[in-house]
Amino acid sequence: MALKFLKETATLFFFLLISFAASEKECRDVSPMLCNQNIDCNASVFKVRCCLTCSGPNPPTIVPQTKVPSTEQCGLQQISTSRIIGGDDAVPGSWPWQVVVYFRGNRGCGGTIVSPNYVITAAHCLPREAVAENFIVRVGEYDVRKVEGFEVDHRVEKIIPHPAYWRLTLDHDVGLLKLSKPIQFNNWVQPICLPIIDVPNGTECFVTGWGKIAVTGTPHTVLQQAKLPVISNNECRILNKNIIPIPISETMLCAGHGRNPKPDGGKTNMASCHGDSGSGFVCRTGINGRWQLHGVVSWGSPKCDAWAAYSVFARISKLRSWLEYEMKNN
Repeated sequence: MALKFLKETATLFFFLLISFAASEKECRDVSPMLCNQNIDCNASVFKVRCCLTCSGPNPPTIVPQTKVPSTEQCGLQQISTSRIIGGDDAVPGSWPWQVVVYFRGNRGCGGTIVSPNYVITAAHCLPREAVAENFIVRVGEYDVRKVEGFEVDHRVEKIIPHPAYWRLTLDHDVGLLKLSKPIQFNNWVQPICLPIIDVPNGTECFVTGWGKIAVTGTPHTVLQQAKLPVISNNECRILNKNIIPIPISETMLCAGHGRNPKPDGGKTNMASCHGDSGSGFVCRTGINGRWQLHGVVSWGSPKCDAWAAYSVFARISKLRSWLEYEMKNN
């Protein structure tokens, strides 16, 4: 009975944070690459993909990449950080490592650029039956309703979920997408750095993405951001165990306000629902103030309520060695 309950609960949170279906109100052209997918345009879940034709003006293009930039410049922003505040709409171009991961033609998970050839996402975003051809990675995205000229779609050559990932506990919830061609970096598209050590508790970091603001809501069309403080795993266990019977392991990182007063007096409800599954939890903890990827959105409150439960991420500092090995050997 306990195992059945745990399985059902884990399944709930699996679907909670993934938003494969976009709102019918969203309307934009699609990449020719996505138009080649077998999509049923009569299904309402795909209306966002069919409300404009694939031959419409200015679709996101696939640009041949030749020169591979150095990743020594990771974690740098071309947009002034003084313009970045906590919560709601992000500033265009302020999170240049954020990507959208399309699965079978639908906007689904998020991801983070870590090199010209690799994007990090969550393992639960990579279904067992999926193949590389099911995925498209879009870099340079901000408003999914518009084509702003920075968007480039990349085919995926290989999907690499962590071999220790287990969907019942969501442990080791991280994976890699190897791209068919390298990303060309610019002001809107940059890689982030990977951390060597854990981020200190209390550090204020950001989660980003196009996720829902409530379990019954629809995904955002403009990139969102939320500022959340890092919480100790012990404190996370105490709060989360009351409603979510999933163990908090050493490969998990928690963040949020919990039962503590919110910085704006409780007017907002900042949780990982501001981001997509697989999107990054980033902190400015690197050398010379560079941004580092400390977490990948995994699971959280079933009601997107930061008071009910802390948001939980895959802890990259504990998973870095596996990530680097896979990127070197694939």
